Amino acid sequence: MNSRMLLNCPTVHQSVKKGSETMNFIELAENAELEIEEFLELLKLFVETCSSDLKKLQTSIDKGNLQGVVESAHSIRGAAGNLGFDEIYQVAKDVEIKARQNILEGASKAVRFLYEELDKISKKSANSNE
Repeated sequence: MNSRMLLNCPTVHQSVKKGSETMNFIELAENAELEIEEFLELLKLFVETCSSDLKKLQTSIDKGNLQGVVESAHSIRGAAGNLGFDEIYQVAKDVEIKARQNILEGASKAVRFLYEELDKISKKSANSNE
């Protein structure tokens, strides 16, 4: 699908509620100075990588592996920040900072929130590629 078709696709223009913000892929692509096709390709990679990182994050939490928590949260934080997913960025940042302070309280709850946000992004991304 070329960019003109993607830009005219109603599902790309839809906004998905995420917390108090709305997610608009065209706006996020523009903010990242990317063409919509490039953004959607990165988005697919983000969903795959973030899903893997979330599994590592939860495993590290369950095992009390603070370094693993820091590394996984940092990876999620960086990818989310690069694509403009501010809430994911902030939650991952908070988990990372707390883990650096030897605090895992609330980390599993944060992982559940991150999975929910990733699911919203994944569903919207799938709709954008139809």
